Amino acid sequence: MPPTSSKRRIWGLTTGTLCLALWLLLSGGDGPGFALAAALVAGVSAAALTPASLPSIAFLPALGFIGFFLRQSLLGGVDVAQRAMRRRLPLEPAWIDYRTRLETAPARNLFMLSMSLMPGTLAARDDGDTIRVHLLDPAMQRDLPTLEQAVVRIFRDEPAGRE
Repeated sequence: MPPTSSKRRIWGLTTGTLCLALWLLLSGGDGPGFALAAALVAGVSAAALTPASLPSIAFLPALGFIGFFLRQSLLGGVDVAQRAMRRRLPLEPAWIDYRTRLETAPARNLFMLSMSLMPGTLAARDDGDTIRVHLLDPAMQRDLPTLEQAVVRIFRDEPAGRE
């Protein structure tokens, strides 16, 4: 059940007040940053007052995604570092069109951002059901379905399989 507007106002004011109190506590209440803090608190309060349109996410899969992402980033970083340290760079840059079944913008955005933060891959364009991806090596595309499935588990309303 979405919160009523009076509950949102109370939440927004409470959030803003707590943020301002935390800023004052950490900064000692002086300095030129107070105007910036006030603007940020106003922004946080305004965001808390707007109707929420955030997607529903599964908490435990989201926590698991963090571990998955860190592991994949570490493995990808090691792979890219090994390629860079070799005398002859074993690179075969390629562009691919990856067809995704992620339907909602938040799920696609998480997928594309995660893909771009992993070494050797870059999501360049979202064309709805197709994402244009740049790879250092075409073999790196084998990790994309696994990453997509990890995002599917976070956003429960997404389709679970690929055609």
